Amino acid sequence: MKLYFALAALATAGALLALQIVGAQEATEGASTYTRASMIVALATVAVLPVFIHVAWSYRLRSLALALSVAFVALLAYSLPAIVGRTGEMKHAKAAAGVDRASVETDLRSTQTRLTWATDDTARECATGAGPACRGKTQTVAALEARVEKLRGELRTAAPGDLGSETWAWASAGTVSAETIRKGSVLAFAIGLDVAIWALVWMATALVSQPVTVSTTVSKASDLIIPADVTETDLEELRKLLIMMNRAVSNNELARLLAVTKGEASKRVSAAIAAGFVQRRRIGREVAITLH
Repeated sequence: MKLYFALAALATAGALLALQIVGAQEATEGASTYTRASMIVALATVAVLPVFIHVAWSYRLRSLALALSVAFVALLAYSLPAIVGRTGEMKHAKAAAGVDRASVETDLRSTQTRLTWATDDTARECATGAGPACRGKTQTVAALEARVEKLRGELRTAAPGDLGSETWAWASAGTVSAETIRKGSVLAFAIGLDVAIWALVWMATALVSQPVTVSTTVSKASDLIIPADVTETDLEELRKLLIMMNRAVSNNELARLLAVTKGEASKRVSAAIAAGFVQRRRIGREVAITLH
């Protein structure tokens, strides 16, 4: 089941990354091949760097984790504006379309009012016969009717505008402008997209790395005695390390992380089992050490 969730997470992350790349490529349309390729590489690298940062930190490779973090921030600063820019362009275009539509609606209302007046005036002028004045006013009515039909046609084909931002601005009682809401929503979308990709890739990695089957405990606390040469400091160091790792580790890995011999690592684990906060479990042919 974990494998299916991991694959689903990776597939979703891949789809979101593809969406990012499409947006970035549109934003860099007309740029050099190097620029467009750089954007793709930056987006893909930013998506997976947090996983490597976590691994480096887990293995106490602080300098490496810091270097990867610097690279992550730099690539994010390079790629994020492209996503924000492309989405912002679409929001701006819809806002401009909304302004145009409002202008057409204002013109239509004005023309309809003038048509009503001209129709009444023509009816009065033509009541006594079709003289020159009657013909002139009839032509005016025909011109206004044609104008009304033209404006109605423009409204039918006009874009609806950014109604969402305008509605939120209205709901805020004028405290936040529609332009501010547009820019904030664009930034939230870009950041949310990146965070979703990182989290999904991280989730897939965590699911795959966790053990699937666990057998009975190898060692029991009641069978062990804490060695006299294992101090409380040693036990506390082991406990903090296992909390930080947040996964099962082997004795060899533990020895490397604690910078001690394999025998010393095994002795400390036995002492921790006797103390009641660590357990050994067999996973296939391996023995995994975890917090109790």
